[in-house]
Amino acid sequence: MFRYVLLETDGAPEVLAAIQVFTQCFVEALEKKNKQLKFTLKTYFPYASPSLVMVLLQHPKEIPQELWLQTLKHISEMLREIVEDQTHR
Repeated sequence: MFRYVLLETDGAPEVLAAIQVFTQCFVEALEKKNKQLKFTLKTYFPYASPSLVMVLLQHPKEIPQELWLQTLKHISEMLREIVEDQTHR
């Protein structure tokens, strides 16, 4: 789902921010429901590299505001690589 959104919006910063917030909220809700994660994050994000998952899990407050754009561009590049890998298989 996310890859189609990213492709259609050309990795717009607003879309990347929305994906990051969704991912963070998803993990927080999962942790509240289950005090201990029963599955690895790879189960929920099977095509994502561990480095991408870790970046998506960072709360925006943990990143200095002047680095937000750089972080979003980095996320966008990682997502593009994943999408390209999946489409070339």
